[in-house]
Amino acid sequence: MKKILIIMLVIIGVYANISFASVGTKEETLYYTGITLNIDNEKIIPTDVDGFVVDPFIIDGTTYLPVRAISEALGKEVSWDASTYSVHIKDSDNSKNGATYSGDRTPREYQKNATLNYNNISIYINEKQIEPKDVSGNIVEPFIIDGTTYLPVRAVAQAFEKNVDWNGESKTVFITSVNKIANVKGVAIKIINDVVCTEILSDMPINTYKYYSLEEPNRLIIDLKDTDFAIDKTTQKINYDVIKQIRFGTQDGNVSRIVLDVDKFDKYTVVQNDDRTITYLALSENFELPTGDSKKDVLVASIGDKIYIPKDEDNDTSIDTPSGDTPSNEESGDIINGEDKPNENDDTQIKKDLATVDSIKYSPSNNKTKISITGKYDYNVFTLANPNRIIVDIKNAKLNVDIKDAISPNNKNISSIRFSQNDEEVVRIVFDVNSKCDYTVTEKKGELSIEIEQTSYQNIEYVNNGTYATLILRDTDIKYFDTEKTTSNKYYITYSSRKFKSGTGTIETKDEFAEEITIKSNKITIYGEKNINYTIKQNGDDVIVTLKQKSESQKKIILVDAGHGGKDPGACNGTTYEKEYTLKIALKLYEMLQDTDNIEVRISRDDDTYIDREGRRDFQLENDDADLFVSVHINSLGNKNYKGTMVLFYDKPNEKEDYGITSKELATLVKDNIVKATDMIDRGVVSRNDIWVLEQNASGRIASDAGESRPVTNLPAILCEVCFISNDEEAARLKTDKFQQDVAQAIYDGVMEAIEVMDD
Repeated sequence: MKKILIIMLVIIGVYANISFASVGTKEETLYYTGITLNIDNEKIIPTDVDGFVVDPFIIDGTTYLPVRAISEALGKEVSWDASTYSVHIKDSDNSKNGATYSGDRTPREYQKNATLNYNNISIYINEKQIEPKDVSGNIVEPFIIDGTTYLPVRAVAQAFEKNVDWNGESKTVFITSVNKIANVKGVAIKIINDVVCTEILSDMPINTYKYYSLEEPNRLIIDLKDTDFAIDKTTQKINYDVIKQIRFGTQDGNVSRIVLDVDKFDKYTVVQNDDRTITYLALSENFELPTGDSKKDVLVASIGDKIYIPKDEDNDTSIDTPSGDTPSNEESGDIINGEDKPNENDDTQIKKDLATVDSIKYSPSNNKTKISITGKYDYNVFTLANPNRIIVDIKNAKLNVDIKDAISPNNKNISSIRFSQNDEEVVRIVFDVNSKCDYTVTEKKGELSIEIEQTSYQNIEYVNNGTYATLILRDTDIKYFDTEKTTSNKYYITYSSRKFKSGTGTIETKDEFAEEITIKSNKITIYGEKNINYTIKQNGDDVIVTLKQKSESQKKIILVDAGHGGKDPGACNGTTYEKEYTLKIALKLYEMLQDTDNIEVRISRDDDTYIDREGRRDFQLENDDADLFVSVHINSLGNKNYKGTMVLFYDKPNEKEDYGITSKELATLVKDNIVKATDMIDRGVVSRNDIWVLEQNASGRIASDAGESRPVTNLPAILCEVCFISNDEEAARLKTDKFQQDVAQAIYDGVMEAIEVMDD
């Protein structure tokens, strides 16, 4: 009987000429990935009919918002006809209906399960029924969640003849009026704040761009979408610094391409001004926007009007530079006195079963801070530098509302104690300390006690990583150190006190690697346990001494990283998610390496777990004894015809010296094996300094900007973009076990060839 009823409903739907024929419910996971919305150069924060903020979510690679929110953001009027289950959208005289507002709010990142209700909902725009479509042109059905009707952002915007673009770097959906093409009206080569850069001027905002580098020959490329050149596109000789010439071209889809032919390149970045009418391609990772003092700028070349090459006397680029290092930005999570508290109207923010932080009291008599907690909780303690802070995060807890004021202890080490509801489930206590300090945390039922004391040594840190330990000598060079091991399990490190400021003191290690470490008279002595191997090497700006148990055969340690996971699906093609297949390939690779003699393999995730970029950084840093790092990803591009494989890398200082191989050499070996095994198009190896797991190893810039105080490894690292999930053919291959196995085997073969190079 049920089957007959369903058939009758379908027939009725067809004869009524209604596009949507689904009635029923469907369970889905909604992925909130921090997407923002920009309409005609204005950041928009959508709200629902009750005025509450709604964040865009993703299902099957498609971004959804309430129909009302996106429509009213576009200046349209929306009404609901309950008798016919239809949404009516029409033009409005008002630019906005009050359902959205501008602001700087950052969307939250999380995921949740929801029930999607389908009930033959019709959509009318200016009294004409439409068939909403996704990015692939497939008809999508409206659904209801908790009384709110949802459609893809793209479907509604395109129904009103708007352009819709996605910027993956900023996680922003840009909606603009059709045919709004920005004209590139000027390109100049300048020196701004001691950085050589290309300044691109446009008469309208440039919302979407892509930049990258290529080798043989060396080129820096920036592609500007929805733009056209209003200048002469003749190749111009520059021959200044590393820039040899600048070239111009156009690509399909109103894309303007600017190419810098360079002798060499190290690090580079792209920065835009606030209204995105000026775009800078800078030959530095630390480029900052000009402050308006144009007198300090040096013009090298102006394209479109004239070419100006400075003579030797004009080539004085001595620009006043600030003395000392620029301090890193404050951690975004370091909140004072309860700022950024959760939205009380959002029932997902505070759970009823959270523990309660009832009091935070500082005792001057014993120099201890006692935190009283009711309920089940967990905690984490870490330090941040510039300025110096000790952070205590109490997880699964909420802050008592009666606690409001920071504590100002009368203590030479602690200037203040601050606390806030840092996250919906995390209470953060911040100790502002006057210098680097040691801390001791003791726990008893219902109470945490934190004691903070000033250290007598400096620029030195000991870390037990479980399978090995490291002694970190900060901001110094290995050439200043001499080492000697005695027969009594002592390891001496001597150094020039003028080159390395260590202070004096003792580190009570008392673990399986060392009993203690003393620092005095320009000598560090490690009182090690038996059967410990010691190695000393340069890692970034630090010198690292590694303590490791001796073994009969020294195994090579390989780190395998499966990209994305959990609430982060990665790139998508329909219901094909990147995260699923990076994990499958990574696990196959993991098993092969695990079955290989003299190989130890560690993996970042072995299930559908979300790991943020800090977590992947931690995976590398906590496994600092590793020899190679391989991350598995799958590529995506708006052009669905694009196919092939590529491997990303970023060469770092001392790779060859410390490991016997460079990231580029590793990338080439792995790429060649993938191409051979799969017969895919060879997209080459590409140097990228904007990939977190690759670049942060190089100089520690990212870690430093985040206040990270741990070592930064020079570990040879690659990121395999196995194929293009956006290409239907390669997405279909990706789903097969044979392809996954072939790719895993190819990466394995490349790694084994790399090990042979390292052992030579």
